[in-house]
Amino acid sequence: MEQEEKDKEKKKKRNKVTKVLTNTQEVLLGTVSPFFRINIWIIFAVFIAASLWIAFGQIEDVVRVTGFVRPEENVSTVMNIIDGDVKDVFYYPGAYVQKDEVLMVIDSSALEKRLGASQVAYERALAQLEGNRYLQESIASQQNLVPANLAESRARFESFQAQKNLLEAEVQSARRRLDSELELFPVATTEEQIRSYREQLSITQLQLRKYLLDFEYGLEEQLESLNSQIAKLESDIATTQRAIDNSSLTAPVSGTVQITTR
Repeated sequence: MEQEEKDKEKKKKRNKVTKVLTNTQEVLLGTVSPFFRINIWIIFAVFIAASLWIAFGQIEDVVRVTGFVRPEENVSTVMNIIDGDVKDVFYYPGAYVQKDEVLMVIDSSALEKRLGASQVAYERALAQLEGNRYLQESIASQQNLVPANLAESRARFESFQAQKNLLEAEVQSARRRLDSELELFPVATTEEQIRSYREQLSITQLQLRKYLLDFEYGLEEQLESLNSQIAKLESDIATTQRAIDNSSLTAPVSGTVQITTR
């Protein structure tokens, strides 16, 4: 009897364990449904496709605008270099122009007046420079070598020579007076009078020397000033002439006028 009861007890425990295991298997098997598996595979496929597209795909940026399309080559831009009022226009949009054909003319009357005044001043400065050089030669040779066409410089030398002759005459007069006094000494004159005549002679000699030095020094200063003035006038004339030449805009190449700005 005891043996049978033990066998029954063991059989009950075995059945209980088997029932528990069966319920656990049902729970585990029942959690994974076919729809869940399908969703997992779809997500995985989308992830793979997205990764491949990012790695090997091309992204294009597109911007929509409104404007003109111009080629990068064979395009020449024409711009005015000087400022001024437009006098004449010889082109219109879409016109075909030849190389070096005049497109526009800017009023250059003010520039032409400036050029004329500079040229007059330049010619005058050149004449003065030439005359001053002849003056130097004339002073050195003590005769008027200035050509007749340089009347201003020629008259200047004559004035210089006249003043020089006057001062030289005063020197000679003072020397004669001193010599006369020396002949009278000591009978009819005194040392004080002789000293006075000597001082007069010295003064006239200093006046003559000062006049000659001042004239020559002034002549050198004028030559330097004229050289600087001539160089500046030459630069002004060249600059003004270039501006006048640039008052006419010409086509650098043959072609069609596409875009114009006035």
